[in-house]
Amino acid sequence: MRKKICLTALFFLAAWLILPDTAGAMNIIREMNQNEDFVKVEDITGVPATITQRDDIILSGTVDPVNATNKTIDWSLVDAGTTRASIRVENKVSILSATASGDLTVRGTITDGLAPDQDFKKDFKITVKSDGGVSPAITTPALLPGGRVAEVYSQTLAATGTTPITWTFAGGSLPNGLSINSNGIISGTPMTAGTFSFTAGASNNAGDDTKVLSITVDPAAAIRPNITTNSLRTGYLESYYSETLYADGTPPITWTIVSGRLPRGLYLYPDNGVISGRPTDTGTSRFTVRAANRAGYHERNLSITVREDYIFGDGCGAGAGYTAAVVLLMGIRAALGERKKRNRKPF
Repeated sequence: MRKKICLTALFFLAAWLILPDTAGAMNIIREMNQNEDFVKVEDITGVPATITQRDDIILSGTVDPVNATNKTIDWSLVDAGTTRASIRVENKVSILSATASGDLTVRGTITDGLAPDQDFKKDFKITVKSDGGVSPAITTPALLPGGRVAEVYSQTLAATGTTPITWTFAGGSLPNGLSINSNGIISGTPMTAGTFSFTAGASNNAGDDTKVLSITVDPAAAIRPNITTNSLRTGYLESYYSETLYADGTPPITWTIVSGRLPRGLYLYPDNGVISGRPTDTGTSRFTVRAANRAGYHERNLSITVREDYIFGDGCGAGAGYTAAVVLLMGIRAALGERKKRNRKPF
Protein backbone atom coordinates (compact mmCIF):
# COMPACT_ATOMS: atom_id res chain seq x y z
CA MET A 1 0.00 0.00 0.00
CA ARG A 2 2.87 2.36 0.91
CA LYS A 3 4.48 1.56 -2.45
CA LYS A 4 1.25 2.45 -4.29
CA ILE A 5 1.03 5.78 -2.48
CA CYS A 6 4.61 6.61 -3.33
CA LEU A 7 4.07 5.79 -6.99
CA THR A 8 0.91 7.89 -7.06
CA ALA A 9 2.76 10.81 -5.48
CA LEU A 10 5.56 10.57 -8.00
CA PHE A 11 3.10 10.42 -10.90
CA PHE A 12 1.21 13.42 -9.49
CA LEU A 13 4.44 15.40 -9.28
CA ALA A 14 5.33 14.51 -12.89
CA ALA A 15 1.83 15.38 -14.14
CA TRP A 16 1.89 18.70 -12.26
CA LEU A 17 5.21 19.62 -13.86
CA ILE A 18 3.89 18.75 -17.39
CA LEU A 19 0.28 20.00 -17.19
CA PRO A 20 -0.39 23.68 -16.53
CA ASP A 21 -3.38 23.08 -14.24
CA THR A 22 -3.91 20.89 -11.22
CA ALA A 23 -7.37 19.65 -12.42
CA GLY A 24 -5.84 17.92 -15.47
CA ALA A 25 -3.33 16.15 -13.32
CA MET A 26 -6.06 14.97 -10.95
CA ASN A 27 -8.11 13.53 -13.84
CA ILE A 28 -5.15 11.48 -15.07
CA ILE A 29 -4.52 10.15 -11.57
CA ARG A 30 -8.24 9.26 -11.18
CA GLU A 31 -8.25 7.26 -14.43
CA MET A 32 -5.05 5.49 -13.43
CA ASN A 33 -6.56 4.41 -10.13
CA GLN A 34 -9.74 3.17 -11.89
CA ASN A 35 -7.76 1.07 -14.38
CA GLU A 36 -5.73 -0.41 -11.53
CA ASP A 37 -9.02 -1.45 -9.78
CA PHE A 38 -10.75 -2.88 -12.95
CA VAL A 39 -11.05 -6.69 -13.11
CA LYS A 40 -11.87 -8.00 -16.60
CA VAL A 41 -14.01 -11.02 -17.45
CA GLU A 42 -12.07 -14.12 -18.40
CA ASP A 43 -14.88 -16.55 -19.24
CA ILE A 44 -18.55 -17.48 -18.98
CA THR A 45 -19.39 -21.07 -18.04
CA GLY A 46 -22.39 -23.08 -16.87
CA VAL A 47 -24.52 -22.77 -20.04
CA PRO A 48 -26.31 -26.08 -20.83
CA ALA A 49 -25.16 -27.87 -24.00
CA THR A 50 -28.44 -29.80 -24.44
CA ILE A 51 -32.09 -28.96 -23.88
CA THR A 52 -35.39 -30.61 -24.80
CA GLN A 53 -37.77 -29.08 -27.31
CA ARG A 54 -40.70 -27.12 -25.91
CA ASP A 55 -38.96 -26.75 -22.52
CA ASP A 56 -38.39 -23.17 -21.36
CA ILE A 57 -34.79 -22.66 -20.22
CA ILE A 58 -33.57 -19.67 -18.21
CA LEU A 59 -30.32 -18.51 -19.74
CA SER A 60 -27.67 -17.89 -17.11
CA GLY A 61 -23.96 -18.47 -16.66
CA THR A 62 -21.10 -18.25 -14.22
CA VAL A 63 -18.71 -15.36 -14.76
CA ASP A 64 -15.01 -16.01 -14.18
CA PRO A 65 -13.45 -14.51 -12.12
CA VAL A 66 -16.12 -13.98 -9.52
CA ASN A 67 -14.72 -10.53 -8.66
CA ALA A 68 -14.96 -9.24 -12.26
CA THR A 69 -15.90 -5.59 -12.34
CA ASN A 70 -18.90 -6.15 -14.66
CA LYS A 71 -20.83 -9.44 -14.56
CA THR A 72 -24.27 -8.78 -16.08
CA ILE A 73 -24.86 -11.10 -19.06
CA ASP A 74 -27.16 -10.08 -21.94
CA TRP A 75 -28.35 -12.99 -24.13
CA SER A 76 -29.17 -13.01 -27.87
CA LEU A 77 -30.04 -15.64 -30.47
CA VAL A 78 -27.36 -15.89 -33.15
CA ASP A 79 -28.69 -18.83 -35.20
CA ALA A 80 -31.92 -20.77 -34.59
CA GLY A 81 -31.15 -23.42 -37.21
CA THR A 82 -34.16 -25.74 -37.59
CA THR A 83 -35.27 -25.37 -33.97
CA ARG A 84 -37.68 -22.45 -34.39
CA ALA A 85 -36.12 -21.04 -31.20
CA SER A 86 -36.72 -17.65 -29.62
CA ILE A 87 -35.58 -15.67 -26.58
CA ARG A 88 -37.96 -13.60 -24.51
CA VAL A 89 -37.26 -11.44 -21.45
CA GLU A 90 -39.49 -11.64 -18.39
CA ASN A 91 -38.66 -9.73 -15.22
CA LYS A 92 -35.12 -9.10 -16.50
CA VAL A 93 -34.63 -12.85 -17.03
CA SER A 94 -33.85 -14.24 -20.52
CA ILE A 95 -35.86 -17.38 -21.37
CA LEU A 96 -34.96 -19.65 -24.30
CA SER A 97 -37.66 -21.71 -26.09
CA ALA A 98 -37.31 -24.14 -29.01
CA THR A 99 -40.21 -26.01 -30.58
CA ALA A 100 -38.24 -28.32 -32.87
CA SER A 101 -35.12 -30.42 -32.60
CA GLY A 102 -31.75 -29.37 -34.00
CA ASP A 103 -28.83 -27.09 -33.11
CA LEU A 104 -28.94 -23.42 -32.19
CA THR A 105 -26.40 -20.78 -31.14
CA VAL A 106 -26.84 -18.14 -28.43
CA ARG A 107 -24.44 -15.36 -27.44
CA GLY A 108 -23.65 -14.01 -23.97
CA THR A 109 -22.44 -10.40 -23.87
CA ILE A 110 -21.03 -8.53 -20.85
CA THR A 111 -20.88 -4.81 -21.51
CA ASP A 112 -17.41 -3.36 -20.66
CA GLY A 113 -16.40 -6.88 -19.65
CA LEU A 114 -12.85 -6.70 -21.01
CA ALA A 115 -12.16 -3.05 -20.38
CA PRO A 116 -14.04 0.24 -20.37
CA ASP A 117 -15.73 0.47 -23.78
CA GLN A 118 -14.72 -3.12 -24.66
CA ASP A 119 -17.37 -5.86 -24.31
CA PHE A 120 -16.83 -9.53 -23.56
CA LYS A 121 -18.70 -11.92 -25.92
CA LYS A 122 -18.99 -15.69 -26.10
CA ASP A 123 -21.13 -17.96 -28.31
CA PHE A 124 -22.66 -21.23 -27.09
CA LYS A 125 -23.94 -24.07 -29.26
CA ILE A 126 -26.98 -25.80 -27.78
CA THR A 127 -28.51 -29.03 -29.08
CA VAL A 128 -32.30 -29.30 -28.86
CA LYS A 129 -33.41 -32.90 -28.38
CA SER A 130 -36.73 -34.21 -29.64
CA ASP A 131 -39.39 -34.79 -27.00
CA GLY A 132 -40.27 -38.10 -28.61
CA GLY A 133 -42.24 -36.83 -31.62
CA VAL A 134 -41.34 -37.70 -35.21
CA SER A 135 -40.61 -34.90 -37.68
CA PRO A 136 -42.80 -34.80 -40.82
CA ALA A 137 -41.65 -36.34 -44.10
CA ILE A 138 -43.74 -35.41 -47.14
CA THR A 139 -44.69 -38.55 -49.09
CA THR A 140 -46.86 -37.01 -51.81
CA PRO A 141 -45.30 -37.60 -55.28
CA ALA A 142 -43.65 -34.54 -56.83
CA LEU A 143 -46.06 -34.58 -59.79
CA LEU A 144 -49.62 -34.04 -58.59
CA PRO A 145 -52.69 -35.13 -60.58
CA GLY A 146 -53.48 -32.65 -63.34
CA GLY A 147 -56.43 -30.32 -63.58
CA ARG A 148 -58.38 -28.52 -66.27
CA VAL A 149 -59.26 -24.86 -66.69
CA ALA A 150 -62.68 -23.92 -65.24
CA GLU A 151 -63.12 -27.33 -63.55
CA VAL A 152 -63.08 -27.81 -59.75
CA TYR A 153 -59.81 -29.28 -58.42
CA SER A 154 -59.00 -30.91 -55.06
CA GLN A 155 -55.97 -32.86 -53.90
CA THR A 156 -54.83 -33.73 -50.35
CA LEU A 157 -51.11 -33.80 -49.54
CA ALA A 158 -49.67 -36.56 -47.33
CA ALA A 159 -46.79 -36.82 -44.86
CA THR A 160 -45.56 -39.19 -42.17
CA GLY A 161 -44.76 -37.95 -38.67
CA THR A 162 -46.38 -37.12 -35.37
CA THR A 163 -49.75 -35.40 -35.76
CA PRO A 164 -50.99 -32.75 -35.87
CA ILE A 165 -49.10 -31.65 -38.99
CA THR A 166 -49.59 -28.12 -40.30
CA TRP A 167 -49.21 -27.39 -44.01
CA THR A 168 -48.08 -24.14 -45.58
CA PHE A 169 -47.34 -22.68 -49.01
CA ALA A 170 -43.57 -22.12 -48.92
CA GLY A 171 -42.86 -20.52 -52.30
CA GLY A 172 -43.16 -20.91 -56.04
CA SER A 173 -46.39 -20.54 -58.00
CA LEU A 174 -49.71 -22.33 -57.60
CA PRO A 175 -52.13 -22.27 -60.55
CA ASN A 176 -54.28 -19.15 -60.52
CA GLY A 177 -57.45 -20.05 -58.62
CA LEU A 178 -55.91 -22.75 -56.37
CA SER A 179 -54.73 -22.48 -52.75
CA ILE A 180 -53.42 -24.77 -50.00
CA ASN A 181 -54.88 -24.80 -46.49
CA SER A 182 -53.36 -25.86 -43.17
CA ASN A 183 -54.74 -29.38 -43.58
CA GLY A 184 -52.75 -29.91 -46.78
CA ILE A 185 -55.71 -29.66 -49.15
CA ILE A 186 -55.07 -27.95 -52.48
CA SER A 187 -58.40 -26.84 -53.88
CA GLY A 188 -60.14 -24.31 -56.09
CA THR A 189 -60.92 -23.79 -59.76
CA PRO A 190 -57.84 -23.23 -61.95
CA MET A 191 -58.24 -20.43 -64.47
CA THR A 192 -54.95 -20.63 -66.41
CA ALA A 193 -53.48 -23.53 -68.37
CA GLY A 194 -49.83 -24.56 -67.93
CA THR A 195 -47.44 -26.37 -65.58
CA PHE A 196 -46.89 -24.76 -62.17
CA SER A 197 -44.20 -25.61 -59.56
CA PHE A 198 -44.36 -24.65 -55.89
CA THR A 199 -42.97 -25.65 -52.50
CA ALA A 200 -45.21 -27.13 -49.81
CA GLY A 201 -44.17 -27.16 -46.15
CA ALA A 202 -45.23 -29.60 -43.42
CA SER A 203 -44.39 -29.00 -39.74
CA ASN A 204 -45.16 -30.38 -36.30
CA ASN A 205 -43.66 -30.07 -32.83
CA ALA A 206 -40.75 -32.33 -33.78
CA GLY A 207 -39.62 -30.50 -36.92
CA ASP A 208 -40.56 -29.71 -40.48
CA ASP A 209 -40.11 -30.75 -44.10
CA THR A 210 -40.52 -29.11 -47.51
CA LYS A 211 -40.95 -30.51 -51.01
CA VAL A 212 -41.23 -29.03 -54.51
CA LEU A 213 -44.45 -30.14 -56.22
CA SER A 214 -45.99 -29.41 -59.61
CA ILE A 215 -49.46 -29.36 -61.18
CA THR A 216 -50.26 -29.34 -64.89
CA VAL A 217 -53.51 -27.60 -65.85
CA ASP A 218 -54.94 -28.46 -69.28
CA PRO A 219 -57.01 -26.00 -71.35
CA ALA A 220 -60.77 -26.01 -70.86
CA ALA A 221 -62.62 -28.92 -72.44
CA ALA A 222 -63.87 -28.15 -75.94
CA ILE A 223 -67.64 -28.06 -76.58
CA ARG A 224 -68.87 -29.90 -79.66
CA PRO A 225 -70.52 -27.63 -82.25
CA ASN A 226 -74.28 -27.35 -82.50
CA ILE A 227 -75.58 -25.80 -85.73
CA THR A 228 -78.26 -23.21 -84.96
CA THR A 229 -79.08 -22.19 -88.56
CA ASN A 230 -82.35 -23.89 -89.55
CA SER A 231 -83.06 -22.44 -92.99
CA LEU A 232 -81.56 -20.27 -95.71
CA ARG A 233 -83.25 -17.52 -97.71
CA THR A 234 -84.18 -17.74 -101.37
CA GLY A 235 -81.67 -16.66 -103.99
CA TYR A 236 -82.25 -15.14 -107.43
CA LEU A 237 -80.61 -15.93 -110.70
CA GLU A 238 -77.44 -13.92 -111.31
CA SER A 239 -78.11 -11.80 -108.20
CA TYR A 240 -75.50 -11.61 -105.47
CA TYR A 241 -76.26 -13.94 -102.58
CA SER A 242 -74.75 -14.11 -99.06
CA GLU A 243 -75.86 -16.02 -95.99
CA THR A 244 -73.88 -16.98 -92.84
CA LEU A 245 -74.20 -20.32 -91.06
CA TYR A 246 -74.10 -20.25 -87.25
CA ALA A 247 -73.18 -22.82 -84.59
CA ASP A 248 -72.50 -22.92 -80.86
CA GLY A 249 -69.30 -24.56 -79.60
CA THR A 250 -65.62 -23.98 -78.94
CA PRO A 251 -63.85 -22.14 -81.75
CA PRO A 252 -62.35 -22.52 -84.21
CA ILE A 253 -65.18 -24.21 -86.12
CA THR A 254 -64.64 -25.47 -89.66
CA TRP A 255 -67.54 -25.72 -92.16
CA THR A 256 -67.85 -28.25 -94.99
CA ILE A 257 -70.47 -29.74 -97.32
CA VAL A 258 -70.53 -33.50 -96.70
CA SER A 259 -73.31 -34.47 -99.13
CA GLY A 260 -75.46 -32.86 -101.81
CA ARG A 261 -74.36 -29.61 -103.37
CA LEU A 262 -74.83 -25.87 -103.27
CA PRO A 263 -76.50 -24.07 -106.20
CA ARG A 264 -74.04 -23.48 -109.00
CA GLY A 265 -72.20 -20.20 -108.49
CA LEU A 266 -72.33 -20.32 -104.68
CA TYR A 267 -69.41 -21.22 -102.42
CA LEU A 268 -69.10 -22.14 -98.69
CA TYR A 269 -66.14 -20.55 -96.89
CA PRO A 270 -64.86 -23.14 -94.37
CA ASP A 271 -63.41 -20.72 -91.81
CA ASN A 272 -66.49 -18.57 -91.19
CA GLY A 273 -69.52 -20.46 -92.60
CA VAL A 274 -70.41 -17.82 -95.19
CA ILE A 275 -72.24 -19.00 -98.33
CA SER A 276 -71.91 -16.42 -101.08
CA GLY A 277 -71.71 -15.88 -104.83
CA ARG A 278 -74.09 -15.41 -107.80
CA PRO A 279 -76.28 -18.43 -108.57
CA THR A 280 -76.33 -19.46 -112.23
CA ASP A 281 -79.09 -22.10 -112.17
CA THR A 282 -82.64 -22.03 -110.87
CA GLY A 283 -84.16 -24.72 -108.67
CA THR A 284 -83.77 -26.09 -105.16
CA SER A 285 -80.41 -27.48 -104.06
CA ARG A 286 -80.35 -29.76 -101.00
CA PHE A 287 -77.16 -30.45 -99.08
CA THR A 288 -75.78 -31.50 -95.68
CA VAL A 289 -73.46 -29.06 -93.92
CA ARG A 290 -71.00 -30.06 -91.16
CA ALA A 291 -69.55 -27.86 -88.39
CA ALA A 292 -66.48 -29.43 -86.72
CA ASN A 293 -63.95 -28.56 -83.99
CA ARG A 294 -61.52 -30.53 -81.80
CA ALA A 295 -64.40 -31.86 -79.68
CA GLY A 296 -66.45 -33.32 -82.54
CA TYR A 297 -68.92 -32.23 -85.19
CA HIS A 298 -72.58 -31.59 -85.93
CA GLU A 299 -74.44 -31.91 -89.22
CA ARG A 300 -77.66 -30.39 -90.54
CA ASN A 301 -79.65 -30.77 -93.76
CA LEU A 302 -80.34 -27.46 -95.48
CA SER A 303 -81.53 -26.22 -98.86
CA ILE A 304 -81.37 -23.11 -101.02
CA THR A 305 -83.95 -22.27 -103.69
CA VAL A 306 -82.89 -20.09 -106.62
CA ARG A 307 -85.67 -18.38 -108.64
CA GLU A 308 -85.83 -16.48 -111.88
CA ASP A 309 -85.13 -12.76 -111.80
CA TYR A 310 -88.13 -10.82 -110.44
CA ILE A 311 -89.76 -7.45 -110.59
CA PHE A 312 -91.66 -7.22 -107.34
CA GLY A 313 -90.42 -10.33 -105.68
CA ASP A 314 -89.32 -10.67 -102.09
CA GLY A 315 -88.07 -7.10 -101.95
CA CYS A 316 -87.01 -4.33 -104.29
CA GLY A 317 -83.33 -3.76 -104.58
CA ALA A 318 -82.32 -7.42 -104.18
CA GLY A 319 -81.41 -8.13 -107.80
CA ALA A 320 -81.56 -7.29 -111.47
CA GLY A 321 -85.38 -7.48 -111.37
CA TYR A 322 -85.46 -4.21 -109.52
CA THR A 323 -83.57 -2.54 -112.34
CA ALA A 324 -85.99 -3.96 -114.90
CA ALA A 325 -88.92 -2.65 -112.90
CA VAL A 326 -87.44 0.83 -112.74
CA VAL A 327 -86.78 0.84 -116.49
CA LEU A 328 -90.36 -0.33 -117.17
CA LEU A 329 -91.85 2.36 -114.92
CA MET A 330 -89.75 5.06 -116.57
CA GLY A 331 -90.94 3.87 -120.01
CA ILE A 332 -94.56 3.95 -118.90
CA ARG A 333 -94.11 7.44 -117.52
CA ALA A 334 -92.52 8.66 -120.76
CA ALA A 335 -95.34 7.16 -122.84
CA LEU A 336 -97.98 8.78 -120.66
CA GLY A 337 -96.20 12.12 -120.93
CA GLU A 338 -96.08 11.91 -124.73
CA ARG A 339 -99.75 11.03 -124.92
CA LYS A 340 -100.64 13.95 -122.70
CA LYS A 341 -98.81 16.32 -125.08
CA ARG A 342 -100.77 15.08 -128.08
CA ASN A 343 -104.10 15.50 -126.33
CA ARG A 344 -103.39 19.03 -125.17
CA LYS A 345 -105.62 21.62 -126.96
CA PRO A 346 -103.98 24.77 -128.37
CA PHE A 347 -104.99 28.18 -126.99
